[in-house]
Amino acid sequence: MPVKYFWGEIYVDSVIEGDIVKTKTPEQVFVFGKLPRRSIRVPLYTGGTTSPDFVFAVKNNGDTVAGSLNLYLLVEAKSDDKRTSEMAALAAQKHFFASIGVQWKEITDVRDVNDKINEMLGNGSR
Repeated sequence: MPVKYFWGEIYVDSVIEGDIVKTKTPEQVFVFGKLPRRSIRVPLYTGGTTSPDFVFAVKNNGDTVAGSLNLYLLVEAKSDDKRTSEMAALAAQKHFFASIGVQWKEITDVRDVNDKINEMLGNGSR
């Protein structure tokens, strides 16, 4: 089976990020990767920027060619215990990606990743 990762080595900031890296994704996930810090800069109203943690590219209807990849999911992984600054960053990412039509999801449990991918594909959850 081909490797679906962008990078050979992945550095994570939290336990949940490490769990996401280790998860087995559905076959429809063509590629996924941990995004480097500041790779996508979403502006914050308090100043500075925020970036999502992961990106997933999902194949539609079992298509196998890269040209048919049109479902994308950006993921921000957070624990349930968030600081106020993290809440502002989450709100900014949610609003920004919705405004440009890109799927975005806050993940607090690794199972949420596959649930969201299955939802995007119309397969239901878990």
